[in-house]
Amino acid sequence: MKKEEVHSMGDSGYIEDVMPQLEKAAGVVARKWPTVTSEDDLYQDLVEHFLDRPGSLEALAKLPVSDQVGIATRVGHDKVSGQRDDFEVFSGNFHYSIGEVQALLRRGCIMENVDKFQGSSFDVQQAMIELRSKNANYWNILIRKYVQGEKFPSSTNESKHLVPRAEALLTTLMNRAKRKQLYEWENGGGRLAERPRPYQAATDQDEYNGWDFDSDE
Repeated sequence: MKKEEVHSMGDSGYIEDVMPQLEKAAGVVARKWPTVTSEDDLYQDLVEHFLDRPGSLEALAKLPVSDQVGIATRVGHDKVSGQRDDFEVFSGNFHYSIGEVQALLRRGCIMENVDKFQGSSFDVQQAMIELRSKNANYWNILIRKYVQGEKFPSSTNESKHLVPRAEALLTTLMNRAKRKQLYEWENGGGRLAERPRPYQAATDQDEYNGWDFDSDE
């Protein structure tokens, strides 16, 4: 994105000071995700990201150059990872939907292995561990809702924003783990890759037959 294009997007503030660092970060990230994004596209995404967050942009611009690159690189990785997950859902290459995860949470899979959902209970619990390290607020809101039974009125920020976002991130983490399991199974070498997959079969579509994932029962 050229400087004149940046100006056309509105008050650029500190953006010109950090543009070289954003460009460098875009190059670093794009080289690691060549099938998902390009350097130019990610650079534009980073510029728009910080233009949409004037406070973060100002804070970034006041940091040493090396720190600017580091932070922009982390933001870039987050953005590309999200794009990859969106593509996985769009292409149908995912295991759990948000509705299925919500049903598992309602059935108490955070705290115990539910008989009909043994494999999925494990997936929920493992993803919750990762969620806690990535976003403690999201982990906490799911504990409050699905373990402690706290009710959030529909008009609250918890109900409108925090819970849906936490459920969405948990679903993403569960799907990432499932893809990793499948990859490791299929690429384990020798007889492992050729065996039937009882674990996946136990947690695949048969497990959900007859269940309404939009209900509480």
